[in-house]
Formats: sequence, C-alpha cells, structure tokens
Amino acid sequence: MSDNITIITQLRKSKKMDGKSMIYIRVTYKKKRFEFSTNQQIETSSWDPINKVVIDNHKVNLNISRSISKVYTSIAELESEEEFFTNDQLKNRILGITKSVSLLGIIETHNNEMNDLIPKKYSQGTLKNYKVMFNHIKNFLADNNLKDIELKYVNQKWIKSFEFYLLKHTQCTNNGAIKYLQMLKKIINISYINGQLKKNPFEGIKFTKKPFQRGYLNIHELNKIEKIKLSDSLDRIRDLFVFSCYTGLSYIDVTNLKEDDIIIGEDGLKWIIIKRGKTQTLCKIPLLNKAESIIEKHLGNYPERVFKKISNQKLNQYLKEIAQKCNIEKNITFHLARHTFATTITLNNNVPIETVSKVLGHKKIATTQIYAKILDKKISSDIRKLEL
Repeated sequence: MSDNITIITQLRKSKKMDGKSMIYIRVTYKKKRFEFSTNQQIETSSWDPINKVVIDNHKVNLNISRSISKVYTSIAELESEEEFFTNDQLKNRILGITKSVSLLGIIETHNNEMNDLIPKKYSQGTLKNYKVMFNHIKNFLADNNLKDIELKYVNQKWIKSFEFYLLKHTQCTNNGAIKYLQMLKKIINISYINGQLKKNPFEGIKFTKKPFQRGYLNIHELNKIEKIKLSDSLDRIRDLFVFSCYTGLSYIDVTNLKEDDIIIGEDGLKWIIIKRGKTQTLCKIPLLNKAESIIEKHLGNYPERVFKKISNQKLNQYLKEIAQKCNIEKNITFHLARHTFATTITLNNNVPIETVSKVLGHKKIATTQIYAKILDKKISSDIRKLEL
C-alpha cells in the first residue's frame, strides 16, 4: 500500500476568511489525486508549514492525524472488499458517505432500467411481475421489522426463509414462488457480475417446478361459446376470445392489433404479421376464416385499433359470465384461448409442432410443448392405425 499512496496536509486560503484557512488532505493513490476537507479552520499564521501541524493546538492536530489514519483504514477496507475500486469510492469511504448496497436498492434500480427499455426489450407485464416481487420482499422484510437489508446479508438461509414466506403468507403456489425466486436470482447474478457481491448466494440452489396441466377448451366447448346468444357487450368479449382461439394471439397482442398488421401474403390470403408485445418476436399468422370474419365485423369501429380496448381483468370477469351461461365449469381466462389454439385448433388437427411454435412466436419448441396437450381422441386415432 505504501508504494501507491502519498498524503499531504495543506492549507487552502480564501479572501473571504479574513486571515483564516481551511485544512485539506491531499491524497494521491495509484497516481490519481483527490482532496477532502478536514473541516478544521485555523488562523493562517498558526500553521507550521514544515511539520504540517498547528502551533499550540493539540485538538486540531489530533483531528488531522485521525483524517490521515482514516485514509489508510479506508484503503485497507476497500482492498479487502473489492479487487478494484475508484478514487471516488475511496473518497466517499473516507468521508463516511458511502452507502452499502441494499437489496431493495438494486431491485429498484433494475426495475427503473427495465421501465426505460419498454417496449424495446421488455413488456409492461414483465415489469409488473418484477414490481410484485419487489413488494413481496418489502413485506417479508417488514415482517422482520426491517425496512431494507444490505445485499451482503442475502445468503442461502435468507433465500430459504423468503421462499417459506412466499408459500405460507402469500397466495403463491410452489411454481409461483419459484418464479419470483428466479427473478430475484437474475438480479443477484447481475450484482455478482458487477462485483457488488463476493459470492453468489444462489450458487448450488436448484428450483423444481411441479408439473402443471394447462387448461384448454375442447371443440364442443368452443362451439358452445361461439353459438350462444349474448348481449352486445358480452358479444364483443366473445369475439375477442374466439379470435384468440383461432389465432393464438395473447391479450396484449389482440388488444393492440392494428389494421396495418393485416396484410396480403404471397399466397394471396390475409395474414397477421406483428412483433409479440411480450418478447418482440416476429409472429406470422395466416388468418383462418372465423378469425377473418371477426376482424371484418370490428374493423373501422375504433381509432388506431381493430378491437376496442378493455382491461384484462374486466375481460376475464366477463368471460366467467359467458362460461356460466354456456354451463362450462372450467376456469376460463383470456389466456385459455391461446392454449386452445395450440391444442384443439392446431396440434389436434395434425399441424406440426414446429409450425405451431412459429405461429405462437415461441423461440423454443419446448415452450410450445407446455401449451400443447394431445387429446384422448387423437391418441386413440393414432394408436388404432397400428391395428392390421
């Protein structure tokens, strides 16, 4: 350390101080220089420029010694904590204004950066999930009488305690809790890469999601919804849902669909070509007749969009009302339409999974397989082909 550091005590005079000067410490560390004030003001005439002390003022001299000692202590601390650090970090540590990196602080910074990249890289839905995770952690800390904690205290014991809290004190299922833990893991990984942590607390921790059967409508249930007589308001909701069943588009993509997104393809037929709101993946969908007729019914009725805007929450409320009228006991949400497209409309009608994956805008076929549930009818049909 001694080879890399030079410390000089000096005065800084000012005309406004009437013969008085302020004592400063100049630090040169690894050939880079900065200064900081000792907050000690003295009569300029009392300064001994050779010994760098104040004549007959033990108290001020003691404070100078403490300031110099603080420089050495701060360098030793930073060298033990980080492989590299800046002069600004050193100066802040000396002055005691360096704040330890906090857990909620890094999450908030991450979420703010994510917000700045919407919609170029992230969607509002993704940001919403991270905000929910932030609130879960905030509530977990509050249960332990804490407003925040330093990042260095996030260890494997803390992670397991947070997982227990999610499962016991929130409505999270096992898979839901794992989703928030994986989101936290992503942020912690960034902090580890940035040198804010010596060790990654998630190292060696594995999460196991339970198999989850995603729901869908069979063709008879879908036909019920298509044919039942409804009020004008519910008819509009039905159109959105059925349109998704025949295109595989998610809520955000259906409600943001524009007339310009509908083009004539090389086959002379109508296609929807959009970038998915969630992933920005290019998605090309040939329009089936039923989907095309729904577009024609609504086109031109609303400015800028094909369909009238409605919140996902309200949409799902109305869908439950429609399901009740159709005597369908399944928990129908708008996302069920996407599952129905993957399972009932496409894969069950021998559309190759590679094609379905492209239409859904998935980057991996493994993602499509989560949606794709082969019906008993198709299994029976395939097996019967073996009979001679």
